[in-house]
Amino acid sequence: MGDDLHKPKLRPVNAIPVMQDGRELICVYDTTGVSQKHVLVNAQTFFILGRFDGEHTVDEIKLAYTRQFGELLLGDRVAHIIEQLDEALLLESDRLRRHLAAQLDAYRRSGVRRAVHAGSSYPDDADKLRELVRSFFTMEGGPGLPKPRTERPKKAKRIKALVAPHIDFERGARAYAFAYKELVEGLPADTYVIIGIAHHPSSRPYVATRNPFETPFGRVEIDAELLGRIEAGYPGDLYTDELLHAGEHSVEFQLVVLQALLEDRPFRIVPLLASSFDPFLDDAVVDDGNASPAALPQVEAMVQALRQAVGDKGKRVCLIAAVDLAHVGNQFGDPGELTTVSRERIEVADRESLAALERCDADVFFEAVQKDEDRKVCGTPALYTVVRAIEGASGRLLHYEQAFTPEIQSLVSFAAMVFR
Repeated sequence: MGDDLHKPKLRPVNAIPVMQDGRELICVYDTTGVSQKHVLVNAQTFFILGRFDGEHTVDEIKLAYTRQFGELLLGDRVAHIIEQLDEALLLESDRLRRHLAAQLDAYRRSGVRRAVHAGSSYPDDADKLRELVRSFFTMEGGPGLPKPRTERPKKAKRIKALVAPHIDFERGARAYAFAYKELVEGLPADTYVIIGIAHHPSSRPYVATRNPFETPFGRVEIDAELLGRIEAGYPGDLYTDELLHAGEHSVEFQLVVLQALLEDRPFRIVPLLASSFDPFLDDAVVDDGNASPAALPQVEAMVQALRQAVGDKGKRVCLIAAVDLAHVGNQFGDPGELTTVSRERIEVADRESLAALERCDADVFFEAVQKDEDRKVCGTPALYTVVRAIEGASGRLLHYEQAFTPEIQSLVSFAAMVFR
């Protein structure tokens, strides 16, 4: 056992009860996708894992076990558990760091961000995929297909930013359609800055990638000039956690829809992932005692860079916030039943937040989300960034929807918005 495992630390994991051969066990697995292994443990071993927090030595863990169960815990047993979890890449360790470094090197060497969700989340055949995307517009409650070019106003209005969901196409189809109908009928952009959400922990507020994206429709190149400008003014490394892009769906889903609808219009992208601001806000307290993202140098630098890009007269740039809103219910750690009243309360709170976004009041939006943490609005960092970058624009809510799953009493809400 290496020195780095003297005080073992478990990585972010999920734990769910399972039955195997009549025994009640607990399945522990990685929530970040780095490890594909599932480890089954009993209740006593799960107690031990609860002490793998990077703060307790093996001897301290053994003592805690004895106090809890009234029996001695052999050191070899703890060492065996540590070795098992380390081999499964479920511990913070040198082995994990070597694995991640190799994966990142392979991703960068590949020179492309592959369409990892093709064939599972959507068809990997271009014709079938285009047909699927077009069906979003004509489904019940949809906005109808975008107008042909001959029927659009000769002077189409420029869109500065778009808000679209990143939920799966099956549940979010209508919202995707409302958002992208507005985009297709507007003045086309040369570059789309797509800001998705890092669904796995990141050590930075923003993460970029230089790899062009590949989808069933072909490859979309990176706007290296604009990305370079963002890099130049950014106080930090945008690429430390670049590997997060390899499996993240929020940017990929937007690109698939864009390509399906803009098939004969060339464009480039700047793909970014925004991470929760919460871990960075401890040292960003302003006069009223509240923490503000505006006090974070990385956030302010990104806002200024995007503001300059959107205002550039030589290149049309459109920002896309690929976000969902509330995540509430059993699936997200909330016990109990989601009643009609509670779902209506969530909608009221969501619409109040969206109204602040329509006014481009990023601070009011952020404060409202922070005060109502139960909603768990995952799109907060991307929405805050985009709205700050287009300050003074006019926003309009196009569509709001909740995807409610009664079987697991869980709900995800999302919206489509446009800013001009």
